[in-house]
Amino acid sequence: MKDTRTPVIVGVLILLVHVSLILSLRATLQHNSIALAYSLSKSLKVVILLVLLMQWKGFDLQARKNLMFLVKLLVCAALMAGVVYFTWGWLSGQIPIPHELGKLQKALRLALALGGAVFAGMVSYAAGALLLGMDEARYFVARLRRNRTALHAENPDRRNS
Repeated sequence: MKDTRTPVIVGVLILLVHVSLILSLRATLQHNSIALAYSLSKSLKVVILLVLLMQWKGFDLQARKNLMFLVKLLVCAALMAGVVYFTWGWLSGQIPIPHELGKLQKALRLALALGGAVFAGMVSYAAGALLLGMDEARYFVARLRRNRTALHAENPDRRNS
């Protein structure tokens, strides 16, 4: 594992992909093209390095498990992106902006719409992770249940409320 040249070459190629994605998406997505290009280029980098690592002799990698995790992660991310996109479109159209509103009120309206879209994205990602049976999601739910049980054990009166 003394090869440092390959990750650097992959990193430079991914940088070129990143910049070209920004430039190609800039017309339609404006500043959002930066975030999407970052996500896509970094995902591509992970896949390329994973494939190269799996080809390296002497490296015992749980390839199938890691690949399934990556697929589940991408499905959850795509679900979240779709939910955020459509929720933002719906919420930003549902909250009316009277022309007499000042900048602060307009900013508050946009913050509410953005907060709603982000919350919907978080919920959709968590639901997708649970439905796909991701270990991290199950661990998180188990921790929440354990903390809730511990809280009720400390204060028995809270069970009735």
